[in-house]
Amino acid sequence: MDYNLNNGGLVLKLEEKFIISDMKSYKTVYGSDTGGMFWFMNYDGSAVILSDQNKNNSIYRMDKEKCSMELLLDKPCYGLFLKEDWLYYINENDRKVYRCQTNGRNETKVIDEQVGKFILEEDRIFYTTPQGIRTCAISGSDRDIVSDAVAAELMLINGKLVYTDKNRQHVLTIMDLDDKTVKTIDDMAPSSMNTDGQYLYCANRLNDRSIYRIDINNESSIRICGESCEYLHIIGSELFFCIDREWYRMSLTGGKYEKVVLDV
Repeated sequence: MDYNLNNGGLVLKLEEKFIISDMKSYKTVYGSDTGGMFWFMNYDGSAVILSDQNKNNSIYRMDKEKCSMELLLDKPCYGLFLKEDWLYYINENDRKVYRCQTNGRNETKVIDEQVGKFILEEDRIFYTTPQGIRTCAISGSDRDIVSDAVAAELMLINGKLVYTDKNRQHVLTIMDLDDKTVKTIDDMAPSSMNTDGQYLYCANRLNDRSIYRIDINNESSIRICGESCEYLHIIGSELFFCIDREWYRMSLTGGKYEKVVLDV
């Protein structure tokens, strides 16, 4: 799972070049101004599939060489995620999860509940609802209840479901999906979080959204950036994030951070 998409999908690396949605000027740049404001950018190997906020949040395909735009689905979409030949997304009109083929055709409803966020892991979808966390097969079948916790953020790390509990001041909560045991890290309340597969990185509400790196196995943590941050993205061995709506980057191990110079 690419958890950059859970944080807006605003930064994407295409070979040696970045495409970045600038939160300050509210435009996406890729060598020049693209004319759009792209969210949930997915790369299929030849083109970027995205939701353009300047065009009713509809789904488009952008050729990476020509930067030409092709409309795939003329509906407001949120949380766009590419999996094989399918695009999964939340329709902003009814907040339910749909999927369509990568050409925009054959749209079907996958989850007939109002969904806040969802993640795809192998052949399963985990999703948040006002009634709790649920799961189903990627086709929408085989539904099951995971927890009655109302979650704001959600991800899966090595068989453990990691989420923030809205009813408990967004406390960081970890559920082992094998034995269903639940633990909380009470001094962490992430507003944005991401993972490199080993560590959890989060902007902690309880400390002015400073960035922490957390080992969820032993529940240890270290602060790696003391600024107030949001929109955490991981690209390779670097962490990208916004301070006052401007992009910065730093090593995943912490240390000095630097402002991202937009290539325009």
